[in-house]
Amino acid sequence: MSDPEEDEAADLQRLYRRYVGLLRRRALRLLRDEQLAEDLTQEAFVRWIEYHRGGGSARDASAFLFRTTTNLALNYLRDRKNRGRLLDQKVAPAQELGGKTAGQRADEIAVRKVIAESDEEGARIALLYYVDGMNQDEIAEHLGMQRRTVGRRLERFVADARSAMGG
Repeated sequence: MSDPEEDEAADLQRLYRRYVGLLRRRALRLLRDEQLAEDLTQEAFVRWIEYHRGGGSARDASAFLFRTTTNLALNYLRDRKNRGRLLDQKVAPAQELGGKTAGQRADEIAVRKVIAESDEEGARIALLYYVDGMNQDEIAEHLGMQRRTVGRRLERFVADARSAMGG
C-alpha cells in the first residue's frame, strides 16, 4: 500500500514541474521583476496546496494556478503604495532601454498602467488575449462567459489603453 502523504507529495512535484515555468513567465510578464515573479509563483502553489487539502479537485489545478498567479500579480500592481515605485523603477534612462525606443518603453508602461487600473475581469481577459494569445472563443470558454462579453471587455480595454497612450 502506498502512503497518502507520499502520493500527495509526488503529485505536487509533478504539478510543480509541469506549471512552474509557465506561471513564472506569466508573473514576470506582468511584473517585470524576476524575484517577485518567483515569490508570487511560490505563493500560488502554497495556495493550491491549501485549496486542494480543503477539498478542491485536482482537475482544477491548471485554472486555479493561472487564476491565482494572475490575481496575485494584479493585486500587487494595484497596490497604490507600490505602483508609483514600480513605474519609477521601470522608466529607465535612455541608455538602459535595452534596445527599445523611449516611445516603445512609454507605451509598455502605459499598457501596464491600464492593466493595473482595470477591473480584475477586464485585466484577466486582456492578459489571456494579448499575453497568452488565446482567441475570444477560448477566453469565453476558459472564464465561463459569453464570447460577446469577452469582445466588449477587450474593446473597453483597447479604448482605455489608447486614452492612456494619448491616442
